[in-house]
Amino acid sequence: MTHRFPDGMTVQTKTLAFRIWQAAEARGWDMTLADVADHLDVSLPRVRRVAQISGWLTRFRTTITDPSNYNGITERVDEDLEQMAVRA
Repeated sequence: MTHRFPDGMTVQTKTLAFRIWQAAEARGWDMTLADVADHLDVSLPRVRRVAQISGWLTRFRTTITDPSNYNGITERVDEDLEQMAVRA
């Protein structure tokens, strides 16, 4: 029988969650889920699922190829442009 923690994660999933957290924390969470998957040599869907269960999806950088993130990227670009204009 596989042991499950109260949040429903198995020992293997908890271990991957720690590895994801460790990699992201070391880089100030300035990574995409794909970056983490590549870094840990784990499939992207698995990393995404563990990040979702752990409540970390919003902590990662998004990619422009993900259509659900276009609005957030536009807002960030607007903010960056405003900051550049203030500095100039």
